[in-house]
Amino acid sequence: MDHLTPEGEAIYETITQASEVAHLRHQKELDALIVKIVGSAVEAAVSRSVGAVVDKAVEAAMETVVNDLQAYTNGAEAELLKQIQDLRIAKGTSFRTREMEGCERSPKGPPDAGVTGLRASTQVRGT
Repeated sequence: MDHLTPEGEAIYETITQASEVAHLRHQKELDALIVKIVGSAVEAAVSRSVGAVVDKAVEAAMETVVNDLQAYTNGAEAELLKQIQDLRIAKGTSFRTREMEGCERSPKGPPDAGVTGLRASTQVRGT
C-alpha cells in the first residue's frame, strides 16, 4: 500500500469499504436465513410431535367415550329387558324361549297380536 498513488489509495479504500459493507449485508442476510431455516425446522418438528400427541389424546378420548356409551347402552338394554319381563309377569303373560319356538308368524292377525306379532300355533290352527 505504500507504493500506491493517491488515486489508487482512494480506489482501494472505496473497494475495501464497499466490500466490508457487502460482507456485513451478506452476513446479516445469512444470519436471517439461518434463523429462518432453523426456526422452520424447529417449528416443523414441534408441529409433528404436538400433532402426534394431540392425535393420541383424541384417540384415547374417543375410545373412552365409545366404551362409556357401550356400557351405558348395555346397562339400558338390560334394564329395558328387566322392565319388559316385569310387565309380562305383572300381566300374567310370561313368555319363555321354548314357548316362542312353538309360535308361527301370522300375517292376518289383529294389529295387537302380542309384542312380536306372533300367535301360538294352536290359535292359528283353530281359526
